[in-house]
Amino acid sequence: MNMKLPVMTVTAASAVNEKLKKIGVPPTDKVVIAISNKDVVRESGLIIPAGDKEDVPRRGVLVQVGPLSEDFQYMKDQLSIGVIITYGNYAGKTITPDNIELPGFDLKVLSLNEVAYYENNIR
Repeated sequence: MNMKLPVMTVTAASAVNEKLKKIGVPPTDKVVIAISNKDVVRESGLIIPAGDKEDVPRRGVLVQVGPLSEDFQYMKDQLSIGVIITYGNYAGKTITPDNIELPGFDLKVLSLNEVAYYENNIR
């Protein structure tokens, strides 16, 4: 099951990080990710609307990291801006900060306990 998942580039994630720094940082052991709100197109051509992605992996790009407690210090090197985060169906909370527009993307705050997997963004 290979799909085209829209992903923000590392450069764009860094720009979002700079905008979010003006608002503040997430609480301890929390991260902010940018997730696509565009439709997903499967290889077969089937289009899955953004709101109906039940069996599609939940993925987003890390745009901001809060302070890390001692429990999560081991993740310090892996949690860099632009890393792709995979998370569970009901994880996190969508946020809409004032004065920050991200066409095609929504922002979500996740606890590090809700992060299922992370990988380098090679784009």
